[in-house]
Amino acid sequence: RVMLLSHEAMSYPLIREGLTAHSWAAVLLDEASRFRNYSKRVVTLRSLGNKTTTRYAFTGNLTVRNPADCWYITNWLLPGVWGTKDRKTFITKYFLLGGFTGVDPIGLRPDREAEFMHVLNGLRIQCELRDLRKLPPREMVIRYTNMGREQRHVYDQMRRELKVEIERTNDTLFQTKAKTYATRLLRLQEIAAGFTRNLDGDVVYLPSPKTKEMVESLLDDPTTPTIIWYWFRPELQIIQAELAKHGLKFVAFKQPGARQAFLQGEVPIFISQTAQGGLGLNLTVAQRMEYHTLLWDLDIYTQSQERNMRLNTPDPKKRKDGSPGYLEIVHNIMRDTCEEYVRERLVNKADMSRKFSRSQALEMLR
Repeated sequence: RVMLLSHEAMSYPLIREGLTAHSWAAVLLDEASRFRNYSKRVVTLRSLGNKTTTRYAFTGNLTVRNPADCWYITNWLLPGVWGTKDRKTFITKYFLLGGFTGVDPIGLRPDREAEFMHVLNGLRIQCELRDLRKLPPREMVIRYTNMGREQRHVYDQMRRELKVEIERTNDTLFQTKAKTYATRLLRLQEIAAGFTRNLDGDVVYLPSPKTKEMVESLLDDPTTPTIIWYWFRPELQIIQAELAKHGLKFVAFKQPGARQAFLQGEVPIFISQTAQGGLGLNLTVAQRMEYHTLLWDLDIYTQSQERNMRLNTPDPKKRKDGSPGYLEIVHNIMRDTCEEYVRERLVNKADMSRKFSRSQALEMLR
């Protein structure tokens, strides 16, 4: 028996039970980088190791956040490869410690880096699509926008007071609070995206110049196949309303026939939440990707960029001015907001990850 398996598939109890009920000649495991934390999936992975003769793991980027993330998957591929089967011993041996608790891995020990890379490289074969074929070039654009007056007022109120109060047109008062600084950061991201909400599920939309400028840029070249990535669900309504206002055709992820309509050129704009569309979709015709809001997760971000980088990706059409085609990556950022901080954190993660991967998406995050 040979098993083709993914991290997501191991979410289901029946699959986990079935995996450990049989012996396997080989297991081919996809999404290997997602086995970063101890979980039921990791427990199943360990059990599967005892019932598998040959093991293979596939990933675009093995160490997304921290080189220590490779522990579970490498120890499954070859138990004891790091000289120990104890994760704490592995962490102490190879990593500098710090963070909030003082015992979190924060980077490789300089005196152990060569040894670490020697072990890691002994387990992997690195190959990218650009080793097999010439891929379209990519270009990064960072579009900065200033907040509108109302949006800035709400943003500053949440930043200073950890709460927002908005008087509605029907004389009712909308309120939302942040009890912790982590929640405050989330609420500030939402305000920068163009809305605010509370625990009751009430949403108040805020006029956002960022959305307006993004759509106006699309009007300059409306036929270029474009993917718009968003992070928060209320953003979808904001983006759809602005596109419809200007008469631009679009489809959204999970809409029946959306992917086919986009790939066949029936509509030029495909909208998707990054967490949904960023994994598993092939959108090879895209020549522009607009990130309405950036997310913290480097893994999902890099996955979203690879949606149009496949063996069958066509050569991009020439641009309107006759210049060679390329994939344009656009980050829409609100000035003087937490969005600049989120992008900075994403770049810092990429700086670390680039040491262990040749991903072009990582190379562009500078």
